[in-house]
Amino acid sequence: MKKISCLLTMLVVCSSIFAMDVSLGVKGDIGMSTFTLEVNVKGSGISMTTDLDTNFIFSGRIGVVAGFQINDLFAIEPEVMFNLRNGAKFDMSEDDYKVESIMTYKTLELPVMFKAKFNVGNGKLAVGIGPQFNLLIGDIHEKTTVTYDGESVTETDAYSAEDNCMKTFSMGLAIGAEYGIELGAGTLVVGGRLAFDLTNMLDEDAFKKDYENLEGITVEATMQQIQFFPSIAYMIKL
Repeated sequence: MKKISCLLTMLVVCSSIFAMDVSLGVKGDIGMSTFTLEVNVKGSGISMTTDLDTNFIFSGRIGVVAGFQINDLFAIEPEVMFNLRNGAKFDMSEDDYKVESIMTYKTLELPVMFKAKFNVGNGKLAVGIGPQFNLLIGDIHEKTTVTYDGESVTETDAYSAEDNCMKTFSMGLAIGAEYGIELGAGTLVVGGRLAFDLTNMLDEDAFKKDYENLEGITVEATMQQIQFFPSIAYMIKL
């Protein structure tokens, strides 16, 4: 009897999956990226918190998306996106010196969006939320320009995530909205999305180890990525 119940359950699940409308598509984003960096120093009578002043840089992604329409209202859409230029620009200028640095890196990003879709005009308006998993690929590149008395010197450097006390994996949350209209054999989708990290991009243990020679002082840091992307996609129903 148990075997029959399990078999019936599997048949119901499989029939539900195959009953879904499935679509595949390509997607491209051109947006902006930055990160927040907070450093806490404690011990020996010291308690100090510093936030690094960061600015957005232009960023771009390209990838593929799959759509699984559960019913007339709800859909699940996982994506595989390659981010060509993530990072941030930050200013470390002093009174007489102007110091600007741009840190960039590439990431493979895997958002899984849970969407609600509504008929609006000739198309569908969708709002969605879901987790985003980020995998850092390759080296981190940094370009620093120092300007003093009208003279500028620029240096470039590349290093691994481990050398910079960074993790290669982080997880965040993505929130967005989009509008899709039928065009040709498929659907043209235009939208926008905000994504931000929920986990620390820095390896806390490795970061603390770099400052362990400071007796009685603990240094902690939190680095989290923020992204905003207008996007365009073309989906074809299978």
